[in-house]
Amino acid sequence: MRKLFLCASAVSALLATSTLHAEEALPRRNVLSAEEGFLPPPGYVETARPLRGLWISGTIVGGASWAASVLGAGLYHSFSDLFNERKEDNYLLGMIPFAGPFIVAGEEPDDAPVFASLGSLQIVGVGLLMAGLATEQTVWVLDEKADVKTTVQLAPTGLRIDF
Repeated sequence: MRKLFLCASAVSALLATSTLHAEEALPRRNVLSAEEGFLPPPGYVETARPLRGLWISGTIVGGASWAASVLGAGLYHSFSDLFNERKEDNYLLGMIPFAGPFIVAGEEPDDAPVFASLGSLQIVGVGLLMAGLATEQTVWVLDEKADVKTTVQLAPTGLRIDF
């Protein structure tokens, strides 16, 4: 029994110290955030691109608030004759981007908070969009032309990854 245990220990120690090669199973990421003072990994090229989070959030905020402004102006216009004797066309100006909600807020004081907040959100959305497009971020982009293989080796001191 003791001999079997020693043989098994010796075989496992030999297997642990031998190097194993394996191809990378996961695909490489197309974009990595660049780290200041370091060179890009092999197969990557350093480029600058707009801040993606800002311009995407600006587009969503500005577009959603404009859609809400158009929907609100249409609903207020459709149902304005229920509460008044005449149909009011002031609400249709709320469909104009940026200035329309403020015009409606000035003309209709009862609905001013709703339209003023929608107009403010449109301006914030455009501001985020412009800030995101004007500001650049340095990233490492995968170069499709580079022929780089990644190998994983099991070494005596741990796992070794070669690019």
